[in-house]
Amino acid sequence: MKLRRKGVRPVLFKYVIKIYIKMIKYILIDDEVDKGDGFIRLFTNPLKELETHFLPPQEWKAQRKYIENLLQKKNFKAKSKSDIAKIRSEIGLSENQRIDGIILDFRLDTKSEVDYKGNSIAQEIRNLSTEKIIVDCPLILLADMKDLNKFHNLDNLFDIKFAKHEVDRKTAADAQNKIIDLAKGYHLLNKDKKIKSVLGIEKTDWIDERIIEKFDVHKRKKSASHEYARFVLKEIIEKNGVLIDEYLLAARLGVDIVTPKADRKSWDKLKEHLSDCSYKGVFSNAWQRWWMSKISDWMRERSLGSKSPKEQVAQLNKEFGLKLKAAEKTEKSRSNEFWVICKSTKRPIALEDAVIAAKDVSSVAWEEDEHYSIDEALTVDVKEIHPMERERLKKIKKLNTLKRPKK
Repeated sequence: MKLRRKGVRPVLFKYVIKIYIKMIKYILIDDEVDKGDGFIRLFTNPLKELETHFLPPQEWKAQRKYIENLLQKKNFKAKSKSDIAKIRSEIGLSENQRIDGIILDFRLDTKSEVDYKGNSIAQEIRNLSTEKIIVDCPLILLADMKDLNKFHNLDNLFDIKFAKHEVDRKTAADAQNKIIDLAKGYHLLNKDKKIKSVLGIEKTDWIDERIIEKFDVHKRKKSASHEYARFVLKEIIEKNGVLIDEYLLAARLGVDIVTPKADRKSWDKLKEHLSDCSYKGVFSNAWQRWWMSKISDWMRERSLGSKSPKEQVAQLNKEFGLKLKAAEKTEKSRSNEFWVICKSTKRPIALEDAVIAAKDVSSVAWEEDEHYSIDEALTVDVKEIHPMERERLKKIKKLNTLKRPKK
């Protein structure tokens, strides 16, 4: 079997190896060679110490054997003329080295003779890591949108999912950053699962007790690294609550970061001044978040909470020498006391102008409600609106129904 490395010219590759101590190495298991080659290039960046290698799917037992070797828990030598020895050589793995992650195509049975899909081998990999047969690593799903919409249990197996049509040259940098950060996060989790190390904090007395309890539960269960990773990424980082993303942060500071008027350079500079409030735990390089409790303290010190967006922004611009633009109300909003954001547009909205969105099955106790602006709530399917808000929305629609002009 010939494993191919695409997207990196040999001369450049050798040069990069001399500069960097260790490359992050992923394999892409895909049954479509031509499409796989394109994704190999998108998931390879020598300047970021990232390379990805193509591996076609194998018969089940052989596939498991390859994975066990590439993620070997104990060091052992492969026979020099074996297929796995050739694969390790092509990837550039030393005797004691492992791959850092696996990207799996969902449909592995389209142009190959295997009779399983990507989620099946992903489940086997998770089983092997739970049994401590292999070292745990990130699993990335690459799939068509129709499969992502059809199969709803994939979050339990994969750290992140990419729709194939959305991974291109424009989005490659973000995708690369995420898989790099996942690999580095797993490196830490495989060595240290203590809450302070994982969340990048010195004390826990200000952390939500429910999160501390979750860590205690995982510790008692002796959970595998991928369970910790799923908990931190899916239940803390990706849920606005204890941590908040930049859209919610901007809303609470009265700053516009979504319209054409927004000054992104000034916003990036302001974020630098908020570094003491930022999340510094696993996956924090690719998923930028802030501790809401620290942001509240920061705002309280400046009495920002009682000011209008224009006043907030004027104060921030004066204090830090910036050119931030104040956020403005949506067309159908009445208040500018912004505290939440619209799920669709990310624009700031006041609680009195917000319509609560329907919750999904992955909601957690410390998660804040998601909202729609009235403008967007009037356009989305009613199923997207929380059941408690549907009657209110009917009244809003009546108030916003335009009367036809008399002829």
